[in-house]
Amino acid sequence: MLLQRHAGAIRLLPAAPKAWADGEFRGLRARGGVELDLTWRGGKATVAMLRPSVSGVQRIRAPNRQRVAAITSGGASVRFAWDGDGAVVTLESGHVYEVSFSAM
Repeated sequence: MLLQRHAGAIRLLPAAPKAWADGEFRGLRARGGVELDLTWRGGKATVAMLRPSVSGVQRIRAPNRQRVAAITSGGASVRFAWDGDGAVVTLESGHVYEVSFSAM
C-alpha cells in the first residue's frame, strides 16, 4: 500500500512492498480532497507534492522511521505543528505544497 487516509491522517508508504525500494507515484487522491505525488529511494520518502482541491487542515504521517522536515509552497516555508500523530498543516485549495522528509 502506497497511500492511506485513516483516522484523520494521510499516511505515506504505510506498507510499500520491500521489492519496491525505489519508486514514485503521481496523482493519487486521498480522501479529503488532496492529490499527491511521492518519490522514494532506498525505502525512504524523499519528496511529496500535495495539491488540495479543498482548503482545510490536514495531518501528514511520514513513512516509518521518518518525519516531515519541511513544507513549502511557492518557495515560502509553511508552518506546521506536531500532534503526536504527524505534521498538522493548513492547506489552501489551488496551492501546491512540497513536503520533505528526514530520518528520525
